[in-house]
Amino acid sequence: MSEAAPVPPVVTVGDVVRWNAADEYHRYELSVEGVLSVAPVPSGEHARIASDVMFWLGDSITPRNRVRQSMGIWVTAAGKAGYRVPDLVVLRDDEADEGNVDGSLVLLAVEIASDSTEHVDLGAKVREFALAGVEHYWTITQAAHPMVVRRRLGADGRYETLPAQPLSWMLAHADPAALL
Repeated sequence: MSEAAPVPPVVTVGDVVRWNAADEYHRYELSVEGVLSVAPVPSGEHARIASDVMFWLGDSITPRNRVRQSMGIWVTAAGKAGYRVPDLVVLRDDEADEGNVDGSLVLLAVEIASDSTEHVDLGAKVREFALAGVEHYWTITQAAHPMVVRRRLGADGRYETLPAQPLSWMLAHADPAALL
């Protein structure tokens, strides 16, 4: 997105999708309430954690191309549309669009929580991903010893939160396919 381009008075999901495609330095999201979020593209420790988890998932998920980075997810609630871009997704199959998918096509969404995004990653996104039908939602803390909190969608349409586990243990000992 050009720095000189004005933000329209009403931001749509289409605007957010276009901005994400045009701007390699920022990630744009729109909550179902219409709140626009702009964050820098992850780097440093965040990117290392995302890469470690992506390779770990890719070694177990077949076909491997079901594991994607920064894929947009359409979310809706009460007739309002939103658009979220988790750090990683695992698709239910490999036939999904290259850029954006409906939440019902996402088996797993993974967010590496940053100080600046933690309130959204652990708040609005939990609710929105559950409403969108994302079966599993994991959040990973960025700390000296990162922890993973796994959530699994229950029959009531809400996430059941499982006990936190050290990321290092999961990467070394757990089979991702068995966790999904």
